Amino acid sequence: MAFPKFYYHRQIWEGKRELTALLQNQIWVNEINKQILNTRYFGHSLIEFAYNEKAELQVSLIPRQNVDPVGGFLYPDYSDDKRINYREIGEFGTWLIEFGDGSEFGLLNNAVPHVLFKRFAQSCWSELCEIYGIPPRVMKTNTNDPVMVKRAEQMMRDMGAAAWFIIDESEKFEFATATVTNGDVYNNLIRLCNNEISMLITGAIIGQDTKNGSRAKDESSQEMLQTLVDSDLSLIEQYWNSVVIPALVNIGVISGEVIFAYDKSENLQELWERAKDANSFKNMKLDPNWVKEKLVLK
Repeated sequence: MAFPKFYYHRQIWEGKRELTALLQNQIWVNEINKQILNTRYFGHSLIEFAYNEKAELQVSLIPRQNVDPVGGFLYPDYSDDKRINYREIGEFGTWLIEFGDGSEFGLLNNAVPHVLFKRFAQSCWSELCEIYGIPPRVMKTNTNDPVMVKRAEQMMRDMGAAAWFIIDESEKFEFATATVTNGDVYNNLIRLCNNEISMLITGAIIGQDTKNGSRAKDESSQEMLQTLVDSDLSLIEQYWNSVVIPALVNIGVISGEVIFAYDKSENLQELWERAKDANSFKNMKLDPNWVKEKLVLK
């Protein structure tokens, strides 16, 4: 897992190690990162800094239904027409910052059709289970005799919870036979919707069943997912360095020229093998501190 670090002029400065350790344990830092990532799904996030009664910094999301990111308006009451142009007030850029593009609706908007079709398929499958799982009961009687009809109704009500109806002795009832009554058509539609949603969010279909999946497919999907994760980390770095850090400097939370960055992910197994090979040469010596920090050895 990648952890953020703060750098000074692109070189680690000893004083920034303390800042890194301090901010890694702050809840509001994770809240900022979450709202930055949520711009992928919602398109836009507007957050506000504030101090609580314990003089601790907090971050809160302005409800999206109260924000018009296209025009830059904030509605204190979304049911009222009173609004504030939040980009023109003095707190904007310091106590009030935004992420994302106001003209985009995010990935969740693209996932809506697939979610609706999936719920439709689940509803139809549930109805199929109700019809064929608990078949309705039929009673034939003389419908022209009110006494017999009333007695038949009472009998059907007392016999269970399945649907029932009464027909005349001269009438006939049959189920319409479908091509497939085991729910495969609904199962296939649900699987299609799941795959489309997975492709939309992760860029690949991860964790396929044994019939359609394979190890090679899953490894390729994991690589695609890692590419998206790296892109998300890069997005967080960009917003921290261009928006969040200037705001925190103005508030007085941090000081100096600070750069937010994540450690680049490395293959520790491969790095360990290369380190052992390098250590076998007479003229090369590994720095013990580097080995402890990089490979987390004690």
